[in-house]
Amino acid sequence: MKKTKKSNSAKEAKLYGLNAAIAFAKKRPHEIIKAFYTKQNSKHFADLQKFLSKAKKVYRVVEDIDLEKLSQSKHHEGVCFVVTQPKPKTLLDWIRDEKKNKISVIIALENVANPHNIGAILRIAAHFGVSAVASKDARSLSSGAAMRTAEGGAEVITNVAIDDIKASMSLLKKNGYKIITTSSHQGTSLYQYNFPNKAVLLFGEEGDGLSKDAFMVQDDRIMIPGTNNVESLNVSTAIAVILSEYWKQIKK
Repeated sequence: MKKTKKSNSAKEAKLYGLNAAIAFAKKRPHEIIKAFYTKQNSKHFADLQKFLSKAKKVYRVVEDIDLEKLSQSKHHEGVCFVVTQPKPKTLLDWIRDEKKNKISVIIALENVANPHNIGAILRIAAHFGVSAVASKDARSLSSGAAMRTAEGGAEVITNVAIDDIKASMSLLKKNGYKIITTSSHQGTSLYQYNFPNKAVLLFGEEGDGLSKDAFMVQDDRIMIPGTNNVESLNVSTAIAVILSEYWKQIKK
């Protein structure tokens, strides 16, 4: 019995944050196993309550202190869902699905682990029409903290699992994508760069940056011009600046 419980819990995840929960409830109510929210927030989940009641699933109005225990976070914003652990898509499957689109951009992350950075990236990606975010640790893209920070953006971005940066980037190149990396002090200025219709924006965690393997597969390197008063921008901020220019050139 203990093994069964561990197996079941491994397939579950906690989702919290009001906007994230509202978006999840609209798009994936069937993946909600249990729902808990405050009386104040119950007005947002009237339709969900009917759905869960019909499906004979648990939903309850609880207090803030209960939600803090359930979510293991003080930032639950009055709601916590227990949901089916989202399954990331393989890169090959994503490429097959994306082939019909003449314009396509995917963000690839190497060793970006901070859930608040990941959540901010998902939110930015959703705003600028990015199709997918890929990571070796694809489950980090659907953590409770990341999805809360994404403010609902996670519901329109496909999570893609990649095993090896070099192999994954090579596969994308074969399918018409250009691999674009960034640097604080080297490369073509963002505002002089002409974006391709199909692009991979490859980013590493600030501080360590990208590995040598990642730089070996790049097609182009760009930089964001600035004062140089700071070493670099936060990864999510850099992504926002770059995608804004990408949108201006390609998606407008």
